[in-house]
Amino acid sequence: MININIDKISKLINLSFNFNSEIINIVKSLPQRKYYPDKKIWTIPFRDDYKEFLTNNFKNFQIIFINDETIKTPLIKLEEELKLKKYSKSTIKNYIKYFKDFCNYNNNRKIDSISDEEIHNYLTKTITDDKSTAFQKMVINSIKFYYKEVLRRPVKDFLYVRPKRERKLPIVLSKNEVLLILDSLKNLKHKAVLTTIYSAGLRVSEASNLKYKHIDFDRNVIRIEQSKGKKDRYTPLSSNLVRLLATYIDIYKPEDYLFEGQNGGNYSIRSIQSIFKSAVSKCNIRKDVTVHSLRHSFATHLLEAGTDLRYIQEILGHSSSKTTEIYTHVTTTNIGRIKSPLDI
Repeated sequence: MININIDKISKLINLSFNFNSEIINIVKSLPQRKYYPDKKIWTIPFRDDYKEFLTNNFKNFQIIFINDETIKTPLIKLEEELKLKKYSKSTIKNYIKYFKDFCNYNNNRKIDSISDEEIHNYLTKTITDDKSTAFQKMVINSIKFYYKEVLRRPVKDFLYVRPKRERKLPIVLSKNEVLLILDSLKNLKHKAVLTTIYSAGLRVSEASNLKYKHIDFDRNVIRIEQSKGKKDRYTPLSSNLVRLLATYIDIYKPEDYLFEGQNGGNYSIRSIQSIFKSAVSKCNIRKDVTVHSLRHSFATHLLEAGTDLRYIQEILGHSSSKTTEIYTHVTTTNIGRIKSPLDI
């Protein structure tokens, strides 16, 4: 017997069955099949003629098409409501992922039939000490959003509980380390994109989506449109960056996005992350840094140079000054003046 589960959200056909070498050989002959050992299921891409296709391939076996509406309908409703409320693509993707995990944990039962105790038990089991605060909040928020915004039900108190916020300080590169990384880049586009991120304090997604028309050479500013929190802002355009971009633009001639991929469109976030990781390794820098560390370093270096925290908040696009204040804890301006007992 073969259980067929159609998941139109993921555009996949899931096949599960007890071990049978003949069935396995047939599945291995199907195009783009993939096996997930942890779930013990095979998948193939969804196709409109799936019933006829699978019936013909497995004609000697009993096939059961499982009704997947219990999980598809809530996910579709969740996605529609998130889009209606203008949530970002990344938030929509994460909410759907974590809410789908919640549905799977409850064996795809109707959401109405899941008791408060079962929800609480799920959260207790899922949110463990080794998980990050961001992960914990995302799990809670996805379930809370569905019950509050989709079902229009009162939200239970335990869904308002928030994990204790971690107080982690950002890892910051020194100015010399930043220059070492940028100088190590021989590819002009690679050098231009990382220099832009550091000199303007950009998020990697902002650099990826930056349009050529948003570089204002006359006013020496860069316009960032509809970034995190659906906000626009301006950030400084460095005179050193202007010279680098002039050369870059003359050679690469970008039309829409400032940094474009080989086949057009915006330069992918993954490519930028890969460039940074390779440069850090090449420079033998041992700090546990990511592309986002360039943004942290930008803010810290501005603060150490005497820039008012309010301006840094505006440039970074932080809604709350408390978010920006974290850089006061990593600047060496005051800490550097303190002498260690070893030096006294």
